[in-house]
Amino acid sequence: MKINVILCDIFEDIMPFENISYNSMIADTFKSVNNNLKFEFFEAFARDLPDIIEEDDIFLIPGSRYEAYSDAPWLVELRHFIQDLHEQKAKMIGICFGHQIIAEALGGRVEKAVVGFGLGLRDADIVDPTIGKKFSSGKLSLLNYHEDQVVIIPPEAKLLASSNFCPVEAYTIGKHIICTQGHPEYDTNYMRYLLRNHANEVSEIHKMKALKTLNTPANSKEIASYMLRFLE
Repeated sequence: MKINVILCDIFEDIMPFENISYNSMIADTFKSVNNNLKFEFFEAFARDLPDIIEEDDIFLIPGSRYEAYSDAPWLVELRHFIQDLHEQKAKMIGICFGHQIIAEALGGRVEKAVVGFGLGLRDADIVDPTIGKKFSSGKLSLLNYHEDQVVIIPPEAKLLASSNFCPVEAYTIGKHIICTQGHPEYDTNYMRYLLRNHANEVSEIHKMKALKTLNTPANSKEIASYMLRFLE
């Protein structure tokens, strides 16, 4: 199985170590649950998108510091590309910004959250209890760093998980799209580094509250595994 990662940011300036890249964080997370995966990376922000859509490929759109509703030319192109993928029922995973831009492209809406930044670990209730049983905690527990939120899901979408802070934590469309607001590719050490060194948009109190959430483990690998199984 191959995953085409459609990069919308590479976060080069906020990586803690030279031997860690956003590409490797994504690949390592999904390889940890399926070592047979192959990856190809495309830089959407440089107008680089796949020319060929193979039937069994997965298209993964991860995080970004851009806004999913921006009219920047490359983002307009990316939304059209998402629409083309959807028409062909190509398999897609959306993470954070990816979750948001897929919603925007397919008839949903994203806005700045009135509750402000979502930082640190957050638990979300899984809407379907039968799906909740697939996770050890019964919840979606992921690391977050975002200000925008999906406020309206696309007409064809089905809500997967919700919280008081972010009512649309995850959604699916058919059997070919699954998206989460949280980051399965982040680990606690990276989130702690971000909060201590780069979360300049929020107060120290907000940062300290977010840091305290990191004492509880995320179920990132379970969610990454579920995403792949969902798309089988």
